[in-house]
Amino acid sequence: MDDMNSSADRAYDVLCKMRDAIARDLSSRLSAAGYGDLNRDDLLTLTAMNLNRSQARTLIGQLGITGQTGSQSIKKMILRGYLGFHDNPDKPRQSAIIITERGRAAFEEALGGLNAGGHSV
Repeated sequence: MDDMNSSADRAYDVLCKMRDAIARDLSSRLSAAGYGDLNRDDLLTLTAMNLNRSQARTLIGQLGITGQTGSQSIKKMILRGYLGFHDNPDKPRQSAIIITERGRAAFEEALGGLNAGGHSV
């Protein structure tokens, strides 16, 4: 249980730093790398899912992103290829939302921008 809490704590810390740095440092970097269609809430949602998918909803809520905004962000990111679905063969009516290679690459680009801007995480 401590590992899950420390993982959630780390994810929350990274999300807070990402939130604060996006407007200042990341927008032009992400745009130049081909991820200019991600807004702040999209990037925070993507970050939460990359760092701690099991706690993503909680983390997103703690950052002030409403459930409706988070759902809209997820739908938009699925359409743009950042997120996708993984079917559960044991439960055919349930699919899990997963991060695609494009989503991982965008997250890594943003994380690289944080580290380059002196916001090490």
